[in-house]
Amino acid sequence: MIEGDISKFFDNVNHARMVKKLWSKGIRDRRVLMIIKTMLKAGIMGELEENPLGTQQGGVISPILANAYLDTFDQWVTREWENKKTKTEYAWHNTLRKNSNLKPAYLVRYADDWVLITSARSNAEKWKQRIAKYLDEEIKLSLSEEKTVITDIRKKPIHFLEFTYKVLRGKSRTGYITKTSPAPQRLKAKVKEIHWNIKRLKRIRPEIGVKGKERLITGINLVNSQIRGVIQYYQAATQVNPALRKYSHILDYDAYKALKRHSGKWVAASKVSNLTSVHSQYKTGIPACNFAESLS
Repeated sequence: MIEGDISKFFDNVNHARMVKKLWSKGIRDRRVLMIIKTMLKAGIMGELEENPLGTQQGGVISPILANAYLDTFDQWVTREWENKKTKTEYAWHNTLRKNSNLKPAYLVRYADDWVLITSARSNAEKWKQRIAKYLDEEIKLSLSEEKTVITDIRKKPIHFLEFTYKVLRGKSRTGYITKTSPAPQRLKAKVKEIHWNIKRLKRIRPEIGVKGKERLITGINLVNSQIRGVIQYYQAATQVNPALRKYSHILDYDAYKALKRHSGKWVAASKVSNLTSVHSQYKTGIPACNFAESLS
């Protein structure tokens, strides 16, 4: 497997080429294109000097623009392997084996993060060389030699889009199974942010009255939305439950301590009035506060 890294992608996107790509994809409103071009020149997070190349790294629009810019890369990989037209499916596979210098490969990409899965290290080396050449000659980007690595996922896990992927021996047609889990450091960082927002609830003074109650409700809703966001993002991982269980009791206890000064107590999840679609089937106790006869 190739873990790909395009060198300083967000700093080196060619603005004129980007606008042409958007135009070719049907975005013909010149006002929209000028707005995008202005955003591209704004500099990283809009805080640095005008930037002749690149997109705002971390900006909401950056992944969308990256996907538009790199769409031709996806199509090139497809052409190199999948789109060999022949009369029958059998002939299609034979033609690939005979006429392509490359072996089967499957590209997974989001924005400038991508991996390419293939069958052997020698195949991965060939793909890596061809990809570097394509990026340089066709879309004027560079493959980072230092950060683009070839990994045997049977021996070493990889991290991609905040997930960890590992292949182990197991009962399947190939004799291997894939286990996925939240990337530990990324999950830890998210939990740390949730923990910080829970601690902020404790600083809200109950005696402030209506204003304090509104701040508390807003804070509780923020924490709930963060927790739901983490669960929903990582729920596709096969090992999501063990990974999240590690933190759930800690966060529950922290929340109880924070809400205790606001008359918080342990309540069956099915009894709270917010997130009813999530909590309705659960009897597990969670920390909650009573606001005008409703629990949040």
